[in-house]
Amino acid sequence: MDEGPCRTSLACRFMVNKGLILKRRNEVLILGSLLIFAVIYPFARNWYDGDYSGRKFEQPARTRENISGNYDPELLSHRLIDFDRQNGIATAERAALAFGNTQAWLNDVRQHCDMNLSNQDYLTCANQLLGLHFYYSPVQAVSDGWAGHYSDCDLNVYLLMDAMHAAGREAEIVYAPHHAFISYRDEITHEPLYWETTNKHNTGESADLRLSFYRKTPSHFYYIPESATYAESLYPALVIDKITPADRRNALLINLHQRYPDNPIVQDAWYEQKSAITREDAQMLVSLLKTDITSVSKRLLLAGYFINHKEENKVQQLLKEISDEDCNTTCLRLKSQRSVSYRFALWGQNQLRNLNIRVSLSDFFACIKDSLILSALILLACGIYKAYIRRPITICKENMHLHPQHPDDRAD
Repeated sequence: MDEGPCRTSLACRFMVNKGLILKRRNEVLILGSLLIFAVIYPFARNWYDGDYSGRKFEQPARTRENISGNYDPELLSHRLIDFDRQNGIATAERAALAFGNTQAWLNDVRQHCDMNLSNQDYLTCANQLLGLHFYYSPVQAVSDGWAGHYSDCDLNVYLLMDAMHAAGREAEIVYAPHHAFISYRDEITHEPLYWETTNKHNTGESADLRLSFYRKTPSHFYYIPESATYAESLYPALVIDKITPADRRNALLINLHQRYPDNPIVQDAWYEQKSAITREDAQMLVSLLKTDITSVSKRLLLAGYFINHKEENKVQQLLKEISDEDCNTTCLRLKSQRSVSYRFALWGQNQLRNLNIRVSLSDFFACIKDSLILSALILLACGIYKAYIRRPITICKENMHLHPQHPDDRAD
């Protein structure tokens, strides 16, 4: 019996099956690679748009040489640096760098900004130079930022108030929820105008208070222009947790609370420094939140109080009121204990932080959403492709099942 055709047929089938296996393996590899790309791409794009592309604007400040300087009591910025030095927030060497770096910027402003410019043009000039000396980065203590050539909203305002004052002009600080900017006057109409110091990579532009960026609140403290003297007296409340001598910290807190009992920033500092929130404190915090509607600190303090008293429904409500954009590390930790999605977000942010990639909570969820959309589109495209290549095979198989012709038909 001749086994040649059988052997040939078996070899053929083996080769065909091997080819199909390799084809499917390649398809799985391609699909897996595309899905990995769908997960990575939104985070890579966020990092590029937020960190990488901004580095070229930050480079002049990052590479600027440090300069040691001396204390000038005429400058608001220097008085704040000196406060840090006196209260253990900054060493003498660190304070000297902050003195020198701020003075170097002020010297540049005097040299390059024409004294005959309008208030707005003078602010434009000074703020553009500020961005060359200090890149934008959130910071609590002025000495930390200015000694390291970085600055944020309120630190920018202190510097620009000094520059305006040195030029014989007036400017005031305006506090907004989680933010600060500048108020100044139009020389002709004397109407108040507003200046946003952090826009355009810390080089500033006119502020439009209609934007949602400027949170609206019924608290009477916010959106009222305040003097340099007020800013200086309020500054300790912003750095109170960095003051290490406990007796000094307590004395400052008592003084602040007596002077500004209705100030929401002082209220946050006052209750944050308490060892425990009492029932009376909790009732007061609930009352204060009726006007200080944007406060994260007060909600977290209340959440801690209700956790201790096993009132989980109130904890959930308070955490729900904190948006992802405002949710800090403490907030995320509390939310992660009550939600799988926030537990995943906490884990994901920790992994990204290990890669030196910092993504805000709101951006993290936006990236996850984009990843899911991309993955769904890839899977849909894959399904359409598989359906398309199977259709001709099906048609071919149907055509192969033709009815045999009758011998008489062939004769015809």
